[in-house]
Amino acid sequence: MNTSVDPELYREVEKFGARDMEICMQCGNCSASCPLSEGTNNFPRKIYRYLQLGLKDKLLKSPVPWLCYYCGECNKDCPREAEPAETMMATRRWLTTQYDWTGLAKRFYLSAAWEIGALAVLALGIILLFSLFHGPIITDRVSVNSFAPVMWIEIGDLVMAAILSTFLLYPSFSPSGLHSSSHEDYYGGHPIHKHLKSQ
Repeated sequence: MNTSVDPELYREVEKFGARDMEICMQCGNCSASCPLSEGTNNFPRKIYRYLQLGLKDKLLKSPVPWLCYYCGECNKDCPREAEPAETMMATRRWLTTQYDWTGLAKRFYLSAAWEIGALAVLALGIILLFSLFHGPIITDRVSVNSFAPVMWIEIGDLVMAAILSTFLLYPSFSPSGLHSSSHEDYYGGHPIHKHLKSQ
């Protein structure tokens, strides 16, 4: 199987918060301290290697970045004072943008204006909904269903479910898909997956 090398992978992930990949010397201390590292799986060292070598295809297929729970043990034991845990977080952010067909995730991660703007629009929408559609405000007792009509809440739930379903299911039914890798097969046979199932 041919493995392509993307020389810009390091720079791409760096934008999402990985600042120390160049000082990693592959000593293995992070893998020795990580509770998810076992056998031939060098966690999180393997992801560092993918990033350093530009192995984009392997990184896209790997479930490993999603398994890191940011305990920070690897950061403490690194002799070069790198932050592997933060690199794993940055890798997850980058992966999210790769799987997001709308392009919104990348804008939210890399643009403060987009992030603040989205929060402002959401806050304004909630304020408008409360201002225009609320029922009587009761302060002397608890009355959950009086502030907003139950029908409006149910309609809002259905609209939200439809929007989220569209975002999540569209790539599955699109002609090209996102990344046609055998992610499930790879994940199912991964040593970490077996390790977690046995816990």
